[in-house]
Amino acid sequence: MAGSASIPAHIANLPIDKPVSSLATQAGVLITLQILLVCILRRYVFEEGILPWCHGAKYTSLDLRRRKSVTNSYVHVTTRMIVISIAIYPIYQMLFGSSTFQTNCIGSSVTYVDICLVSAGLIAALYVHEILYRIEFISWIALVHHLGSVGVGTYAIGLTANWQNEPNHAMYFVMAVVWGT
Repeated sequence: MAGSASIPAHIANLPIDKPVSSLATQAGVLITLQILLVCILRRYVFEEGILPWCHGAKYTSLDLRRRKSVTNSYVHVTTRMIVISIAIYPIYQMLFGSSTFQTNCIGSSVTYVDICLVSAGLIAALYVHEILYRIEFISWIALVHHLGSVGVGTYAIGLTANWQNEPNHAMYFVMAVVWGT
């Protein structure tokens, strides 16, 4: 198609004869641990630490709905900053550079796609946490969005674990990471 951007060869020719990441089979455990990490971050860092210290009575005097909204905003921003800071370079290098899924981080056995898998899991954990934390206040639109995002992300991760039966597993994973992160 004239005028359209071409897909880099290393993305267009993704390997279909191996799993995207060796961590894919452990994704359920990773997401569970990430949900616990987000809960600990919310409870012990923000609710009992930073927010009362920074905002004092303004924060502690808020009604439950507003306090949960403020806390959730801080958790969201912090988690997104973590995801962007650890995933931006690998995603950029895989999409626009010459790196592949199996490119190792400098001096490590961790690959770029491992970082992307952990980042995608952290976004899923963030959304699950928000649903559980704000369930009595969350709108239907936000609920459907969060459930859809978690469903698509975990489905893409699950396909990578079942790579023998799904020839497009790598492309699904790329789409989920690019649009989900």
